[in-house]
Amino acid sequence: MRSKRFFDPLPQKSKTTDAPACIVQIPAKRDVDRMEDMPAGSKECQARRIKNMVSIIERTPDINLRTTMDEALAKYWEALFSAINQPNHRNKLATVLALFHQIPDDDPVLKALLAIHPPKYIEQLILSCLSAEEESIEVIEDIKVNLATFEILIRDLATSLLHLNKIHFSFGLPTHHAFSETASGFCLINKTAVLIKYRIDQHENLIKNIIIGTDINRDNGLNQIVMEHLSDSDICHIDIFDAKVYPHEDHLDIEKELRKLGVARGILIRGDDLGKGVKHWQKNRAHYIAVDLDSTVRPETDTIHPALVFALTTLQEQVTQAILAGKKIAIFLPTGWDSHEDETAYCGKWVNGKKLSAKESHKKRFSDEDLDYFTTALFKLYHNNEDHIAGMYWGLEGGYDVKMYRQQLRNFLEIIKTQLMSPSTMEDAVMTSRA
Repeated sequence: MRSKRFFDPLPQKSKTTDAPACIVQIPAKRDVDRMEDMPAGSKECQARRIKNMVSIIERTPDINLRTTMDEALAKYWEALFSAINQPNHRNKLATVLALFHQIPDDDPVLKALLAIHPPKYIEQLILSCLSAEEESIEVIEDIKVNLATFEILIRDLATSLLHLNKIHFSFGLPTHHAFSETASGFCLINKTAVLIKYRIDQHENLIKNIIIGTDINRDNGLNQIVMEHLSDSDICHIDIFDAKVYPHEDHLDIEKELRKLGVARGILIRGDDLGKGVKHWQKNRAHYIAVDLDSTVRPETDTIHPALVFALTTLQEQVTQAILAGKKIAIFLPTGWDSHEDETAYCGKWVNGKKLSAKESHKKRFSDEDLDYFTTALFKLYHNNEDHIAGMYWGLEGGYDVKMYRQQLRNFLEIIKTQLMSPSTMEDAVMTSRA
């Protein structure tokens, strides 16, 4: 019998009964069209992949939508984008860089961005886009940019940052592999990290930040940024991935990486083995928990996947601790549907030179029921602790098999709609619709 512990209220249950307002953010058509030639994890480019998702989202009734073009940015941003898009001329590079440096230091978007990515990296990103005036160029393996890429990234970030709702869902280009000074794995800027730092600053660090990553590939860039730049803040990062697929990083690799970081900072970072494919590292107040799906497998009895049960249990513990400490809670969910058992893309299914069988996929990947249960549990936890939660941000990272991600999106939107109901009817409505 499935445990109900994730749906049980804490003693400090919120008195609020109204469902939370939530926003589903999508790229505007103009932005999606300009993602052509940007690679994804399978045959589709990012433009085709996101168009397929947006078409489903836009046809879904009772969803509060916001696009990346719904509101103009400050005039200095618009001037910068206009200069970048102007046909090539003699002083274009100097003009563009001058306009970038004229953006006020206290601009909320620039301030948040530069808290994670140094100016030199952002300048290099702009220069790469300028170099792609005639056609898209590859700046690093798996990553292409074009003339519009910088504007697309900034509009996406600004839409989330300036309109960050209590519950905020975002569909767009992936971000979780981006390091502070390096692009990686389709990702150019680390939006999740930027939003985490923004929340920290909003609450003067009196906040518990909880990250649960479910992309089949490790949140390697996000982990680097948290451990190197945000470790003075209260952060718990639960990263669920398969170490044998891209980017091929197991617990030993993570141990070496974090020890190297520790030596550079004059401290010792050592991992603790929690068993069953789970290992924990800590630096200052930042915790990183790596859950390897190659070892954390579903038992023969067909239950909710133990990796998600572990994540929900840890989340509940972290929320309880934060409430007792009088802290607000921010939950970040870099999500990848490439962790679904029906994913077919190489970056999600190929292990040791061969594709996982259906049986192995069911053991080491997530099913529809797993993901529905996990999402519903998150909403229920939110409702039970609403007064204590500063916000919940969900961003789609991976997921490339068309049939699979379309079905996951429909399931996901259905659950989002149920959160507009009263909390007492939400779980029953979701489970009934699955019957």
